[in-house]
Amino acid sequence: MSVFPLTENSIMKKARFIVPLFFVFAVLFGALILTGPVQAQEEAQEEAPDEEVSVDFLKEMAEAGDAASQYLLGCRYVQGDGVEQDWTKAIECFQKSAEQGFAAAQSILSVCYYNGEGVEQNHAEALKWARLGAEQGEADAQNILGSCYEEGDGVEQDLKQAVEWYRKAVEQNCPEAQNNLGTCYLEGIGVERDPSKAVELFRKAADQGDALAQFNLGICYDEGIGIKQDSSLAVGWYQVAAEQDCAQAQYNLGVCFEEGEGVEQNYAEAVKWYQKGAEQGYALAQNNLGSCYYLGKGVPQNYAEAFKWFRKSADQGCPEAQNSLGACYFNGFGVKKDIGKAKEWFQKAADLGNDDAKKNLINCRKKQMNDFRTLLVQLVVGVAFIVAAVRKFFGKKQAENPSPDQNGTEV
Repeated sequence: MSVFPLTENSIMKKARFIVPLFFVFAVLFGALILTGPVQAQEEAQEEAPDEEVSVDFLKEMAEAGDAASQYLLGCRYVQGDGVEQDWTKAIECFQKSAEQGFAAAQSILSVCYYNGEGVEQNHAEALKWARLGAEQGEADAQNILGSCYEEGDGVEQDLKQAVEWYRKAVEQNCPEAQNNLGTCYLEGIGVERDPSKAVELFRKAADQGDALAQFNLGICYDEGIGIKQDSSLAVGWYQVAAEQDCAQAQYNLGVCFEEGEGVEQNYAEAVKWYQKGAEQGYALAQNNLGSCYYLGKGVPQNYAEAFKWFRKSADQGCPEAQNSLGACYFNGFGVKKDIGKAKEWFQKAADLGNDDAKKNLINCRKKQMNDFRTLLVQLVVGVAFIVAAVRKFFGKKQAENPSPDQNGTEV
């Protein structure tokens, strides 16, 4: 079974991955709080103080050019609140509002363009709107701007600038920025390495419900990075992150249940969490789920299911899965036996440094050589048998019809 490398290099960073929809909603309504009273909201409350602002009212105000109403209407289209969910219309509303300088709209546009939410991913556009929103004090825009500088997305990489913008967002208690800045301190990106500071920031973000920060904090407890090692606390943080559909946490939680680390060993629970991570397309979870089916761990042994999950993982470049897939082809488990394909998958895994695959590749070549020798022996034996049969046939014929001697007498 492959085990997720619980090291500093395995720390996941929010800005590097697709932002879950719940985060987009948090940005939308968090921005309203940051920007203070909204004109459209005030006017709506004057007319109907005990009722929510109506969609018709927002549409009327948005068409009249009110930037706040355009923004709020965009939020409704994202949520499908009072209108049919429509990302295209939402982006149009945000765009109109942002072009009038409405900071919250600029911030959400930067998030959408950076992560490709509702619009084609475009880091140059993300950078443009993030800068405008960040300069107006929007925390989420500051976080996106920091990510752009850290990764060199749409701008020349500048780690010092990245840290500066993350800090500005952290000052406003932005959990995504807390997680990103924590990773900077953990890995020494743009700042002097400080694991303890990283843990402090991860905890702040984790306490606000940020799934990847919870996962990162779990890793710190698991490996004793910046804090005393504690497997049971690691499991606790993996659990809360896994329940928010963090695939990496689901995988690590599965490993903990399988190995009995920080929790009582339970193969069925391991399979449950591997399944959740695998269904989200996480390659390592797919590989381990395949192994459980292959070995009958926590589930009835099923080579066909094992092969299916190994293939999904192998196609994503997981060397352990590529090796296991080769084994399936080699043994004919869950698929028709094919030494040639087994060799192909062993080679792919070996090229990625998998030692088991290197050994299997040697065995596969020996098997092919032995098969060739066996075939050659069978061929020689077959030819010898045919030759013997032919000789026997013509010998019999010769005995039945003896040739006359030179004197014309029979021998």
